[in-house]
Amino acid sequence: MDQFAVSMGRRDHAILLDTGSLQATYIPMPLAEHRLVLAHSGKSRELHASPYNERRAECGVALREVRRLRPQIRHLADLRSDPGAAELVLEPVLRRRLRHVLTETQRVTEAADALRRGDLEGFGALWRLSHRSLREDFEVTGPELDCLAEAAWRVEGCLGSRMTGAGFGGCTVSLVRRDAVEEFKRRVEADYRQRTGLEATFWVSDVAEGAREVTNEVT
Repeated sequence: MDQFAVSMGRRDHAILLDTGSLQATYIPMPLAEHRLVLAHSGKSRELHASPYNERRAECGVALREVRRLRPQIRHLADLRSDPGAAELVLEPVLRRRLRHVLTETQRVTEAADALRRGDLEGFGALWRLSHRSLREDFEVTGPELDCLAEAAWRVEGCLGSRMTGAGFGGCTVSLVRRDAVEEFKRRVEADYRQRTGLEATFWVSDVAEGAREVTNEVT
């Protein structure tokens, strides 16, 4: 997903990407009155030393359980067409992982619909629900990312905030009104430092074009 977004990004558009087929749909996402604010937690992410691979393995086990009676299911995301198949998995932890996949898939669909309607408030609200699911059902956030997201939720002018990336450290991304960005950074930084003793770093961005070749012609 990272490589696709970097290379195939389009200015002022979100990408709705089906990772099974790599079919992409571009949805207008003009942020005339808003900015994207990334906040780095100050905690580096080492995926080989985190439960990241454990989560992948758990999803693989859950998929095998489902496929015993639903062999047509290729990926967990396919469960959106057969949500009852999740009931085939009895182990509580694996069912939570499945619940995250099912609800996150639904949230992606709802987020795309919200953008098509121009409903940024609804779009941002889905980010909060996404983070909570990543925290409670998929368990990939950790105290630092939770603290950053919760601090963002408390700031007026922030429409939504969630962890981004693989989790266990790294960054959150927030959708913030342009006129509230500086206050947002000040309050989140102070709250985060007080609660964790760590320093957050911020980057402010629009939705930009993907990477392009840059050439310098010598004249």
